[in-house]
Amino acid sequence: MPVRLHEHATATPAAWRQPIRPIPPPVPLTPLLGRDELLATVTARLTGARLVTLTGVAGAGKTRLAIAAAHRWRAGPVWYVDLAAVESPVRVPQAVAAALGVRDEPGRDGIDTLADALGSSDG
Repeated sequence: MPVRLHEHATATPAAWRQPIRPIPPPVPLTPLLGRDELLATVTARLTGARLVTLTGVAGAGKTRLAIAAAHRWRAGPVWYVDLAAVESPVRVPQAVAAALGVRDEPGRDGIDTLADALGSSDG
């Protein structure tokens, strides 16, 4: 099954603010088989983008591929946020903020608070 890659907001890892300790990805119990070329592509894309999104149908191996890429990443920290229990896309920012320990600020939109905590690509 195909997995598509989408790059977002280019910046060098040195430009990222690190508001909290990184959250390591889980250690896989089995090796990633038959995805060496795609894994190399994801890893290469991570060097030029702050975020790479993997999309594809359920069961295509997106999570497993992302975890393998995170384990290969050496240029900066990795935060792993498991979104499996999130039932609605509108809850994703809250789930990410909770996992990262970012607290709501009264009178501010949660997405803005999260974006500020994660930093900007403007240097």
